[in-house]
Order: sequence, then C-alpha cells, then structure tokens
Amino acid sequence: MSDASAAVQVAWYNLLSSALSPTPVFDHVPQDSVALFVTVGDDSANPSTTKSKNSSEHLLEANVYSSKRGFKETKETLRAIYLAAHKRPLAVSGFEATTPLFEFSETFREPDDEGVRGVIRFRTQTQS
Repeated sequence: MSDASAAVQVAWYNLLSSALSPTPVFDHVPQDSVALFVTVGDDSANPSTTKSKNSSEHLLEANVYSSKRGFKETKETLRAIYLAAHKRPLAVSGFEATTPLFEFSETFREPDDEGVRGVIRFRTQTQS
C-alpha cells in the first residue's frame, strides 16, 4: 500500500489556504505571527485495504487561533472550513479523489485567557 499521508497533508493545506484567504494557514507557525491564523493540525492514517483496493482512512484536523476574547471569530472560521471541506472533493495527488466527512469541532479559551482556539476534524479515505 502506498502511504498517502504526505499527499493528503498537501491537499489539506491547499484546501484550507484557498478557502480561508486572506487568513494565513501554517504548517509551522512563524515566531512573530499574530492571530487570526489557522494551522494544519494533527493527522493519522490507518489501513483499510480490501481484496481489490489499497486504501487508507485519514483523520484531518485544523486549528484556529484567534486573539479575540469572544468566540465569534473562531466559530466563523470553523464554519468556513466546514463549508469548504465537508462532503467536498479533495484532490490528493497520486490517489483517487476523496471526500472529507465532518467529525467534530470544539472551541475553548486559551489557558492564558488571551484568545480562543478552535479545532475541527474530518475523516476521509484514499485509494490507490
């Protein structure tokens, strides 16, 4: 089975960047970045191969960081991600197109009470 993890991450980053522009999307946050920004979150991949297909199930996350003390900006950004990703084609280079499905989202205040963070997760499959 070919590991699609790197290709999935590139596709996920490209989807987020396109959908959220001009909000910056980072894989690694530069030191002097100012919120509002989004990061490519944790991911995982598990084989789900059948007799006729090599496939993997992927969990994709995005994290929203807002310097606002209220939840509105974070929730609006999570909604934009949902609208761009849920049941929408995700082109993964070298693999059949996939369709992410929404799993959950969560918002919470940062421990220092200096902003709000949101997390959104999707599940998708890749096949080669």
